[in-house]
Parts: sequence; C-alpha cells; structure tokens
Amino acid sequence: MPEAAKRVGQGGADVLVRVNRPWRLAVRDLEAAVGQDVRGLVLPKVDSAEHLLALAEITASVEEERGLPVGHTVFFARIEGPKGLLNAAEICAAHPRVVAVGLGSSDYTIVTGMEAGGPGNAIASFVVVNAARAAGVVPIGLTGAVVGFADLDAFRRSAEESRALGLRGAPCVHPSQVPVLNEFSASPTRSSSTRGAPSPAPWWGSDTSRSHSEPRMRSRGSPRARGTTSTSASSPRGSPSVSSFGPLLVGLVLGAGAAPSAASTTRVMLIAAGIAALATACAAVADRGRSSVGFRAKARRGSVRAIVSTRGVPAGIFASIAVLSAADVFTAYLPVIGESRDIGPRAIGGLLALRAVASIAARVGIGGFVQRVGRRRLISIGATAAAIALMAMTVTDDVWALAALCVVMGFGLSFGQPLSMTLVVQLVPEHARSTALAVRLTGNRIGQVATPAAAGLLPEARA
Repeated sequence: MPEAAKRVGQGGADVLVRVNRPWRLAVRDLEAAVGQDVRGLVLPKVDSAEHLLALAEITASVEEERGLPVGHTVFFARIEGPKGLLNAAEICAAHPRVVAVGLGSSDYTIVTGMEAGGPGNAIASFVVVNAARAAGVVPIGLTGAVVGFADLDAFRRSAEESRALGLRGAPCVHPSQVPVLNEFSASPTRSSSTRGAPSPAPWWGSDTSRSHSEPRMRSRGSPRARGTTSTSASSPRGSPSVSSFGPLLVGLVLGAGAAPSAASTTRVMLIAAGIAALATACAAVADRGRSSVGFRAKARRGSVRAIVSTRGVPAGIFASIAVLSAADVFTAYLPVIGESRDIGPRAIGGLLALRAVASIAARVGIGGFVQRVGRRRLISIGATAAAIALMAMTVTDDVWALAALCVVMGFGLSFGQPLSMTLVVQLVPEHARSTALAVRLTGNRIGQVATPAAAGLLPEARA
C-alpha cells in the first residue's frame, strides 16, 4: 500500500483509500492504509456517529505509532442506507476528521427498494447536502447511478442535476467519466465555511484519471474542528508571564532569610490582592460587550454519562488531574522543603519560576514532540520524568540540583494539560466538546482540592 500510494500521488494528487465496513476488515485496512502518502480514507456504509468516532480513535493510534501528526488522515464518509440518512446530521458533525460526506446513490436505492436515479435519490441527496452544510463539510455524490459509465450523456445530466442540488464532487468508477466532471470545474459556484483541510471547489472537476476510484483532494493543512483548542505554548492556568515571574517577584519581596518577616509577608499579600483586583476589572471590561442571548438556547449539550463512558476520555481526564495535582503539591510543599533545609524564600521563588519557564519552553516545541513521539506516549513519558524529579527532590539539599530537577519537572508536566485537552475534545462529538471540557475542568478542580489535602494528612498519619 505505501508504494502504491506514493506512486499514485507523485503528480500531486491526494490519495484516498476505500476501506471495508466489517470491523475486522476495517481495522486491518486502516493499519495498511494510514501513512504519509495517504491523505484520507473513504468509509462506506456509515450509519452512526459512533462508528466514525471508533474509526477516528483507531486512526489516531496508527498515526501516532507511525510518527504522523494526529489528524493527518481525513475521512470521506459514505451514507448508503436509511439508518445512515436518518443520522446524517450527527455523522457530518461527528469528528473533525470528517471533511466530506456523500450519498452512495446506487447502494441506497438497492437497500431501500427505490428506483435508481429516481426522485428518492434527489430527496436523500437534499438531506445529505443540508446536513453537510450545517456541519461545515463538503457534500459529495450524484443523484443518479454512477455505474452506467457507457452512457456519458446520462452521466452528464446527472452531474448537472447534482451540482444544481448543491453537491460539490463525485466518485468515478471509470476514467471516461472524469472529463465529464471536469466540464463543471469552471462553474463560479464556490462552497464556503467548510471544515478542515481540503478545498471543496476542485473536487468537482478534479483530474482523477490516475486514481479514478475516488476524487482528488487538495490539501490546505491538517483538519481542525471548530471550537477545539490547538496545542499551544500557553500556560493552562493564567498568563505564562505571571506564572513564571510571580514566584520570583514574591521571593525578591520576602528576601533571602529562611524565615520571612510578618511585614514582608503582608507586602506580598497586598501585591497579590492588587493583581487579583486588576484581573477582575479587566475581565469585567472584556465581558461587557459579550452577548450570548439566542446562542445558549440553540446549543446542544453532550450527556456527561456518555462523555465519561467514551473510550479514552476517562484516561485523558485522569492524566489532566494527575499533572495538575502534582504541580499544585510541588508549589505548596517546595516552600516547606526550603524552610526545613534552610533555603531562603528568594531561592524558593527562583526555583518555582524556573519550573514555570521550563514548562513554557517545552510547549513552544510541543508540536514537534507530538509528531515524533505521539500524544499518549508523550503524556506518559512527561509524567514519569516529573515523578522521578519529584522523588529526587526529597533526597538533596543542593540548590543547583533542585534547580535541575525543577527544569526536568517543568518539562515533564508541561505536556499533560494541553495534550489531555486536545485528546478529550477529539474523542467526543462536536456538540459535546464544551461539556467534555467542563467535565475535565471539574475533575481538575476536585484534584486540586483533594490531592494537596491528602498530602497534608500524610505526616499526621505517620505520627
């Protein structure tokens, strides 16, 4: 498969591979097809959003194993039965990988007992077009059967009717059909607000003579869902500059002595109160012009039970809780370690700032790390490194050794928050992403309260 895909795409065509529908065959096909030179997968007989989510999870796993960016492989979903048509809206919005949806007109008429190319095909195509446009994906297909390649005049009429209905591409079963579709490539009609990588307009008149089983796709980058959060270098909580230089500023105010005075502690609290008041005022000003009237009434919410039962989501939420709780325990107990080892507040503030700077530095190159290592593996490696650094801090009094361990911990913990966030939102349907992030945030807050409290009970339990 890799050699064939590279050969077919050597002239610039984006290669799509059709996989089989039965699960055992589909998994084998995915493992064989996903690769650098395969731009997308054609998924036949899709009848539910859950089917696409499962395929997306498997595809992401294969991409990570092969060092590809997660999201490299897009989906062209084919609706070929009545159940799929009834679920067309959910299928189109199921996952950011879905960039095109089409009606398999021949299979659909066979399953439903309708006349091939009759009004039933036009009605079903109308449903698919509306569902696709609502979700921001490209509607592809013909209102008539595509198997009759000998009658090119009938194929041309079907293409004209299909384009008038809003369809913007079609699969070909024979090279002779390609020039017919190319006749419509100069049409001024253009699609807008489509999601993901492919540009929809060229699909209708693409030259697919070298790989005529599916239309050509042109890429504009990896697909990204509307409303998802991309991996960035920002801190998961608050401004990176505040999280980095806040501890350093506190250390400078408190001084180098092992026991800060009451006066210096008061000054620190007043400074913190002033920063909090300024942040509150800025938030009030920023929120003044917002209006959510009407939006909330239309918003669809995901079921919390369905979200937490989605495979992979609990692990992503747990990873987020573990990383955030570890960072909170470190921040809370490093000053205690400093006091017990006669390390002054200035040095402790520098160590805390160093950990934050290391986290920011790691996130600057997080995209490259994900491509080389994979999202799940990177979270695991980072958490393990941070755990080892935390344990090593308990056996050294040297400030420079603590500084090195803080850097290791900063790098290790930096990946958990953004990667677990993208992991969770990619595993749930688009309409449930805000609820999924809320569930993840709730878990974070519970962990922030419970973990430090449990850590505080350990010395007492030993006594």
